[in-house]
Amino acid sequence: FLVQFGQEFDKLTSLPKVVNVELASNQISVYTDTLFCANPDNGEIYEIGKFRIEIFTDGRKGRDSIHWFNLTRQVSDYHAPHVDDEGRACLGNMSEVIPELIANYEYSVVAMLAIQFIESYNPDSPYCKIGNWPLAKRSK
Repeated sequence: FLVQFGQEFDKLTSLPKVVNVELASNQISVYTDTLFCANPDNGEIYEIGKFRIEIFTDGRKGRDSIHWFNLTRQVSDYHAPHVDDEGRACLGNMSEVIPELIANYEYSVVAMLAIQFIESYNPDSPYCKIGNWPLAKRSK
């Protein structure tokens, strides 16, 4: 197990946009660089922020198995367009997949999906609208 976990830790720390990983007894905290998200309706890109993604390894199910915390800003008490004030999200189809991946020690896959989740936007979501986040600054 330790060899497998060591390899998984190496995968986690080498993921694009991951700047740090911390381990605790029942949780892995993944720290990201600034994450951005495009609005599919108009193509505008918004700066969502830097995150601490908490992956719980103690057998929690569904949306309790992973939390997102925006370290840059909250907008109307939301950490991201689909993440509420407690760091939880409606995971839809992923609510069964995430705990299964965690149970199989596939933490790097969970982190990659968690980052992709923040970088995707569904305009039909009842959560906070992406237009409430600042537009990304364009490079000249």
